[in-house]
Amino acid sequence: MNARKFFNVRVSLTVTALALTGALAFSAMTTSCAGDGGGGSAGSGGSNGGSTGNGGSSGGGSTGSCTAGSDSACFSSGQASGLMTGYGWIAMGQYNSASQPVCDNTTNGGTASETISKDKPCPSTGGKTVWSTPDSGLCITGSVPKVGTTAGVSGLDYTGYWGLEVGANVDTSSGTIDISGYTSVAFSYNDSAITSPAGLIRGEIHVKGHTPADESYCAILSGSGKGTVLTTFNTQCWQGGAGVALTAADMKNIDQMGVQISSDSADHTVSGFCWSGITFTK
Repeated sequence: MNARKFFNVRVSLTVTALALTGALAFSAMTTSCAGDGGGGSAGSGGSNGGSTGNGGSSGGGSTGSCTAGSDSACFSSGQASGLMTGYGWIAMGQYNSASQPVCDNTTNGGTASETISKDKPCPSTGGKTVWSTPDSGLCITGSVPKVGTTAGVSGLDYTGYWGLEVGANVDTSSGTIDISGYTSVAFSYNDSAITSPAGLIRGEIHVKGHTPADESYCAILSGSGKGTVLTTFNTQCWQGGAGVALTAADMKNIDQMGVQISSDSADHTVSGFCWSGITFTK
C-alpha cells in the first residue's frame, strides 16, 4: 500500500493484510468545501485512501463557533479556528458513500442538497458543502463496506474501497503552518459513531511540496484525545511504520490534516462521525 493521494485528492493505499488496511485519506480526496465559499470535491482515494481537499467557505446550517487554545484547533461551521485555520472537506473511495454532508450546487444550476461522491464532488467554484451538525465539528455519515474485488483489479481493491475521510486545509498567506516545535498530536472525534471502530481510524498529515504530491503521512490512532508522536507518522502506517517518517523539516510545511475511517474485512456504518478538534503537545 502506499500513502499517496491522501491530501491530493486521492490517496491510494495498498495493504498487505486486511487487519492493516485502511485508506490514508488526504491524498486522493476530493474535497468538499466547508462553507459559504466554493466547495471542494469528494475524494477518490486509493489503497490508502484519502485525498486532499480544496477547501472553501462553510456551507449551510447554523453558524456556530468554537474556542481553541494556543496549541489547538477546533471546527465549527465547516471551518477551523485556532492554531490551524482553513475549511473542511470530505473524501471517499469509489465504493464508499456519504449521505452527509451534502453539496449546495444551486449556483451552478444544481440542487441545494446534492450527494457528494468520488465521481461527483462538490464543485470548487460555486459549490457549498452543507454540514448537518456544524456545531459538532466536521461530521460525516456514510458507509464503509469491507474491501472487495473489482473487475480488472488484481486481488482486493483497496483503491476503490479505502474508506471515508474528513479533513481541513490550512488557510494562511503561505498555505502552511509550522508544527516543528511540537512532539505529539491528539485528534478528538467520536468513534462510537462507527460500528466496530477498533483499529480503523487514522490521522493524516500532508506536507506542501512533498513528492509525490498525492502522498501523505499517517498514523493509526489509539483513541480520541490520545497523543501520537509526530515522528511516528509515516507514508506506510498500515505496514507498521515501514514507510518514510515525518521529519522536523516536513513539520514546517503542513498544508492539510484529517481523520480517515479506513476499510477492512468487515462492513462499517458511519453515523455522525465528527472530527471536533486537534491538540498539539510540546
